[in-house]
Parts: sequence; structure tokens; C-alpha cells
Amino acid sequence: MNMQDLDAGCAIPQLLELLPKGAFLTVQYGNRLNTMTIGWGAQGIIWTGPVFIVAVRNTRHTFKLIERAPDFTVSLPETDAFKKALAFCGTRSGKDVDKFAACGLSTLPARKVASPIIDLPGIHLECRILLRTPMSPELMNMELFEFYPEQDYHTLYYGRIVAAYRLLGG
Repeated sequence: MNMQDLDAGCAIPQLLELLPKGAFLTVQYGNRLNTMTIGWGAQGIIWTGPVFIVAVRNTRHTFKLIERAPDFTVSLPETDAFKKALAFCGTRSGKDVDKFAACGLSTLPARKVASPIIDLPGIHLECRILLRTPMSPELMNMELFEFYPEQDYHTLYYGRIVAAYRLLGG
């Protein structure tokens, strides 16, 4: 695939368009690898550099990996070809099934972090974790409680974007 570098220090407008359709959050710790579907995230400038923030519930298999890993990647497909894989990876646990085999997903080595990217045409972010912060219910606005009927709160991971690029199909 051909690659086009993106400026992570500027807003990447396609993120806002693609993220609600689903993206793969991929984490590798040692020889353990998992991907899950995310539909929430935020890009911005914090601590004088570009960051991407992901939210992972402590009940997810990925949580056990990302708590120990130094980094993560986010792969945002630009076509609907990965719609079924996104649905599967958002509803199945990596502790019960090999999502890569079940969905026919393959990975490519990342350029600057240990966690790989998903091999697909689209936008890819490579992020080094700067901060892990669990949500505290006592600090939350009441309107957020509708998202947590089972009190399975997220931990937010602030990742410095160390590489941002688009893989083009073909």
C-alpha cells in the first residue's frame, strides 16, 4: 500500500467523520495482541504536542493489555469493507476468540511503536501512552451516568501521536 503522512499537530478532519463508524484500537503487550472496536475518542494538543485519547472499560480484555503496554494504535477504515469486522470486534472478547483469525484481519508493523496497525486502507495513529486516568464517579457530571448503568467505568488513555498517516488501497 502507498502511504501519505498526516500532520498530527493539526486537526485531522477525517477523524471526526470516520470515528463514529468505528475504528480498531490495537494493543500489544509482550506476545499478547488484541484489537477492539472504538467509536469514541478525541484528538487535540495537550502538553505541547498532539494526543489522541481513547476510553477503555475495565471489563474489556484490552484493558488488561493496555494497562501494561507503553503504546497503542488506532486504525480507521475509510471504506465499509471492514464493517462486519468492526461489529465483531466490538461485541466479542479477545480472551474468548482470536479476532484476527475470525475476521480475516492482518497486521502491519507500526513505524514508531510496538503495537501493530491493522492492515487496511485508512488513517492510522501510533500513540505512546502519556497518562492513564480512571474515571471517578464522584467527579462525573450526572448526565454521564446514563452511559454506566452497570458502573463499568472507562479509563482514559492519553497517547502522544508519534506517527499519523493514511494507507491508500491498491
